[in-house]
Amino acid sequence: MVLGWFKKRRRRQLLREPFPREWWEHLQHNLPLYRSLPPPLQIRLRDLVRIFVAEKEWVGCNGLELTDEIRVTIAAQACLLLLGFDDADFCYDGVATILVYPGAFATADLPNTLGLVSPEMPTYGEAWQRGPVVLSWEHAAEGARHGDDGRNLVIHEFAHQIDGLDGHMGGTPPLPSGQLEQRWQEVLESEYGRLVRHLQQGRPTLLDPYAATNRAEFFAVSTEFFFERPAELSRHHPEWYGLLRELYRIDPAHWSGTTRPLTGGRRDDDDDAPHPAQILREPNAAIAARLAPGTADAWFTQAVAEMNDGRYAEAVASLTRAIHLASDDGEAYQHRGLAHVRLGQYAEALSDCDQALQIDPGDIDAYRTRAAACVGLGQYDEAIADANRAIARTRDDAEAYYQRGLARMGLRLFSRAIGDFNQAIRFAPRRGELYLARSYACDQLGRHRQAEADRREAYHRDPGLKPDDE
Repeated sequence: MVLGWFKKRRRRQLLREPFPREWWEHLQHNLPLYRSLPPPLQIRLRDLVRIFVAEKEWVGCNGLELTDEIRVTIAAQACLLLLGFDDADFCYDGVATILVYPGAFATADLPNTLGLVSPEMPTYGEAWQRGPVVLSWEHAAEGARHGDDGRNLVIHEFAHQIDGLDGHMGGTPPLPSGQLEQRWQEVLESEYGRLVRHLQQGRPTLLDPYAATNRAEFFAVSTEFFFERPAELSRHHPEWYGLLRELYRIDPAHWSGTTRPLTGGRRDDDDDAPHPAQILREPNAAIAARLAPGTADAWFTQAVAEMNDGRYAEAVASLTRAIHLASDDGEAYQHRGLAHVRLGQYAEALSDCDQALQIDPGDIDAYRTRAAACVGLGQYDEAIADANRAIARTRDDAEAYYQRGLARMGLRLFSRAIGDFNQAIRFAPRRGELYLARSYACDQLGRHRQAEADRREAYHRDPGLKPDDE
């Protein structure tokens, strides 16, 4: 997996460019799994997508006109499998070409230059040991949109590519130690045999019956479930799930737990003190009841209570009503921007923060929230500029340091990102996600021991981040 100097240089230059806004919209709209990723992994995925799209030869077949939407949607699904790889430079370097058909195709339709002889039968995808990956766009798009059914064509075919990195697609990918390889073989044989027996006995199974075809298909189908139905796979096949987690070095079962709301709306001045929103929870409800119904203040107060309960879509609706009644209320725009950030609606958040800052150019909360929106959009330089503005006014602003660290990770400035996470932890040592973010940066620099220590600390500080079987 060692890259030449010129390829590494081209990749560094490529990753300095802003992530295209249209590509980000494709990720948001076409791949629900993207929205569940922790922010550092969203950054990592966007980097991998840029490399994958740029370096592969894309061929539209049977009249299909390739678009950026097709390329980005396929690339994002394929690169999910690489999120935890230690070798940050690897991006399926053995795959040179992606052939994309409009829908299902017969294997005999494949270009003759591949030298393949197959019976004419409809199929949706093919992965070859030393050849292209062939995909149906209809089924690739369907798999992306339904990220919780355990059926994903792109993940399946690229799992075969991971499997074949050792020169053989047999269900056992390259593993870091002989001990792990032996354990893998034992668990694979046990799980595969159990699946076959249950199907023969007519018993229901979690994995699709296609997994019983052979061990290579068992691994590929298991990988689909690992990314799309991880909680169920972990419950029903805990040992096998644990091995897949060791291989991919990520834990999808807990992505939703790590994408918790940002705290950027307030500063972590006193780490021991409750968050202001917690203090105001009951009083807000009582105040709202006493306020004149339908006023801007009533809608704003209701929105704060809704955000406090994690009901961000309702908060957006309430704040929209407040803004309709008081269009010069910069705080309402800033709060609506924060609600949009927590919903992953970064473009809308950016627009709201711009409006808040037009009303009040000194609104530190708006700068902090806009930094988070820019990180989500891949506009890292702009995020750093906004975080710097917040830090200049409040030196102990943990959230601003956190957002600046995420932005620097996006620019692959991992050492500087660690410095920001250090500062954020200094001012808010109880926030587990800060340690988790630092662990991602350490992994990218090869500091795996420190990364593991940070993950343990993150789980200690916030048990909600901890995988169930650790």
